[in-house]
Amino acid sequence: MCNAAKHSPGCLCGFGPPYPPSYTINGVTEWAEEVLDRPELVERGLRELAWDEKSIQEFVAAYSTLTHSPLPRSSCIQRVRELLGMRKKVEEEVLHEQVRVPLYRFGAPPVSGAKVEYSEGESFVGGGGWNLRFLGVGTGNTTSLDVSKSRTFVASNGACKLVYVPVTVRIARVAIFQGDQLVGRGHEAQVVSPKELGDPHLQRRGCISVAGNTDDDRPVEHYDVVDLALTGDTSGAVHKDKRSWETNVAREVSIQLNKIADVSALVRVKRTRRLELAFELPAGYDYRAYLCNGLTWWELPAHELKKQPRR
Repeated sequence: MCNAAKHSPGCLCGFGPPYPPSYTINGVTEWAEEVLDRPELVERGLRELAWDEKSIQEFVAAYSTLTHSPLPRSSCIQRVRELLGMRKKVEEEVLHEQVRVPLYRFGAPPVSGAKVEYSEGESFVGGGGWNLRFLGVGTGNTTSLDVSKSRTFVASNGACKLVYVPVTVRIARVAIFQGDQLVGRGHEAQVVSPKELGDPHLQRRGCISVAGNTDDDRPVEHYDVVDLALTGDTSGAVHKDKRSWETNVAREVSIQLNKIADVSALVRVKRTRRLELAFELPAGYDYRAYLCNGLTWWELPAHELKKQPRR
């Protein structure tokens, strides 16, 4: 039993709101195993770790021979570990950075009174609201995260919103040695467990205003279209519509680590709940929105297009 001064995550005692942590870790895969399934990570990881080109090519050649051998998977993992031993790694500094992993971007058309509401429906594969696979930087471990279901978020009057989850990353600045000789300095990074953070309240989902709906965002593929021709409607009514879909195709996003210049982490983002968008659209305009894997993109109403500067 808790009290008003101290609440555990998810507390429903009535003295305060529940504070469920944004994510839980459901699996960690070491780099030596991850690269057996994703060979494209080999050169990327070793360059981030500051291996010299000659050593990278030696590793790649040995790796290629290894992946074509009949050895069992456990033996291949051990051999990759041994190949990493070609260079010694020494941590010189450790930093922590909280990065915002984008889950979905949505917005409302630029019409006074227009509103779009984002929410998540029932789970269709179990678990939380999203699954993230955070690939380690350098030879850091890959971490799978289950992201909790979020509350409802709203955008109105042309605003564009980004729903995100804050993830804390441990960043190590490392020195690479060949014997006693320094050959380079690089970086390693991987997700920190929420249990190590001390205050899980800081890890809750968020929604912020962002720039959006530019021509560069125009989608090539979409799952559904909201298409309402309301120009001729002079009633002043607000038309309501709703869309939900279960497509759970994963996408990969690149997250800049601001504490390390020119280094980004790769995150595989996959939805595990039905996505739901509710629309309130004032009469008098034509509306069209494309519902995509990572965003909702609006074609501007005709009266707004006339206001856009010529390019």
